[in-house]
Amino acid sequence: MTNVKFSVKKPDGTAVEGKLTFTPVRRYFNTAKDLILPYPRSVDLDDKGAATVDLAATNALFVWGVTVSPSDDANLAWTRYVEVPESTTEVAYADLVEVDANTLLPSSMNGVQPVKMRPPVDSLAAAEEESARYPDYLVWYPEGATESKAREMVTSIEQLQAQAATSAAMVTATKAQVASDASIVSDAAVTAGMVSEHVTATKTEIDVKSTEATAAIDKAVQSVQDRAQSAQNDITAVEDETKPDTDTHDGGATGTQTGDGETIPSTSDVDGEPAEE
Repeated sequence: MTNVKFSVKKPDGTAVEGKLTFTPVRRYFNTAKDLILPYPRSVDLDDKGAATVDLAATNALFVWGVTVSPSDDANLAWTRYVEVPESTTEVAYADLVEVDANTLLPSSMNGVQPVKMRPPVDSLAAAEEESARYPDYLVWYPEGATESKAREMVTSIEQLQAQAATSAAMVTATKAQVASDASIVSDAAVTAGMVSEHVTATKTEIDVKSTEATAAIDKAVQSVQDRAQSAQNDITAVEDETKPDTDTHDGGATGTQTGDGETIPSTSDVDGEPAEE
């Protein structure tokens, strides 16, 4: 049995609620030589859209049909047919080799053509008969070995093929991930450049606004100063107009004051007597 890990998400990254259904494509025999009929088996996805399921390793006689069924939209249900390698470590569902349900051959193995094999038989005669019935398959018989040993050899070869296919798929997935990561780094660099340009433009705009604000403040201060000077000039002018005339007669001198403020000296002396000429 092999642990296969599933993770199902929506385009926005949120988890998909629903179930996984596993159906063997064709009947097969397990290691205990039980005939396994293609009854479906279902497992619910958890709240993270994930599940880990134990599946029997496939061989040349059967593969697994895996159906993903979202609970919110039955139209999105999708079945994928895959090979499952015999593995003691967990395998990602995305790394399983996809096969054609009719031929059980991998849909794509990067140009590698797998060898199709029949279960071992107990003699050369049986092998020849089996080969005649299945001309496109390799038939093993245990010459110089027990049948169980031959079966082990076939199982090992099948496992190696499945592991090679899985490795090829993982390499392809890794290449795709590297390309995706490179694209993300490139996009990040472009974004950083755009942010830098925006910061520079914003700083320039702030400098311009600061210069304009300083000019406006200077202009307002100058206007206040001009108005204060104008008011001071007005006050000085009013004071000059209201200042007393120093040439006006103040009664200290004798004589006759004319209408225009001029004083004509008196011809009499101090005691009232006319002055002598």
